[in-house]
Amino acid sequence: MFIDEIRLLLEAANVAEGGVNFFTGPLAAIPKGNGPYLLVRETGGLGPDKTHNQINPPAYTRPQAQVMATGMNPGSVRRMIHDAFSAIVGVANQRVGGVTRSVTLTRSGSTVTGTCEDPHGWATGYSITISGASQTEYNDDFVITVTGDYTFTFSVSGTPVTPATGTITAAYAGTWYRSIDAIQDPFSLGLDSNGNTRFAFNIRADKEFS
Repeated sequence: MFIDEIRLLLEAANVAEGGVNFFTGPLAAIPKGNGPYLLVRETGGLGPDKTHNQINPPAYTRPQAQVMATGMNPGSVRRMIHDAFSAIVGVANQRVGGVTRSVTLTRSGSTVTGTCEDPHGWATGYSITISGASQTEYNDDFVITVTGDYTFTFSVSGTPVTPATGTITAAYAGTWYRSIDAIQDPFSLGLDSNGNTRFAFNIRADKEFS
């Protein structure tokens, strides 16, 4: 989904941390508190749920999303929305959705556990590309089960050496590879019913994918 790709992009830029001060979905997802909090929500143009490497995927309308910062301290809210805006502008007209993590791999039977150096931000069912392992059995695309903020598991064929050696990375390509081609400058949404300051900007992806 588009908002998942935006979430991964902003987390990789260290704008905010998922589950702490960064949330996706409806406005109700934002907890009560001083903040500042960052929210990404779909605002239209939803497309079919297909993989980025599907041959002849169906057409879809342009995904659109809104990035919003809110909190009691106006200065903190402005800084957060500025940092988010800068991160998005930095990838305008580029493909987005790809996040790569350094990872170590250990195997028990056919189950491999991957441990990332940083929180991966992935979900069960994502297809992850492992590369850089000296044992070629590990270098492939795998559907993962998430077991923690830093860890995930997948199944492997054969009995490759454990732990795996090499400079190993795990990469998530995104549900789609999309290019952000429209970014609105941040604007004020005024105060909410609790007196929190709110700033936001809207973004849209084009129809390109691979």
